[in-house]
Amino acid sequence: MNEAHRRLSIILKVLLATEACLKLGLNIFFDVTAGYVIGQLVTGPTVCGQANYSSVTLGLIDWIIPMVYNLVLMILAVYKAGEYWRMSAGLKGFQLVKVVIKDQIIYFILIVACCIVDILQFKIQVASLFWTGVLGSLGNPSFLCILGTRMLFNLKEAGELGVNEGTSSRVPSGTISEMDFS
Repeated sequence: MNEAHRRLSIILKVLLATEACLKLGLNIFFDVTAGYVIGQLVTGPTVCGQANYSSVTLGLIDWIIPMVYNLVLMILAVYKAGEYWRMSAGLKGFQLVKVVIKDQIIYFILIVACCIVDILQFKIQVASLFWTGVLGSLGNPSFLCILGTRMLFNLKEAGELGVNEGTSSRVPSGTISEMDFS
């Protein structure tokens, strides 16, 4: 069993490194090929914007890469929750597992929403520099970082409330390490 976990860990690390390298390469390509312009909102501040857009295909590839990686993570989380479900005849005692699954689903929905907004930014040529900036901000992946932090706070809160007490007795014998939130 440990060999399978180690192999899965290596595969996920390679997949993460591949995603990071591909995203870095695409971002460098986008920055090199994009022409930037300076414009002014009504009578206010000056802003920068992109003059020409990359192809829709490259935009799709740019967002499909993290979607595939996060889909794999979500499938693994649901699979693990299914194992716990079978062991305990439901998720009644596994509040932490519920939090992980719920937050993983919300996270994936937000990834899809960011992807859709970013694809719209490639598809729709907005004349107004303001609306181009709004679409760019709504499709920004920094929202995903905020939600990732929210997931950790939810886990910490569930752990501090003691909602997971007594669940380790239902887990088959073996080495069990407890999560420690500092």
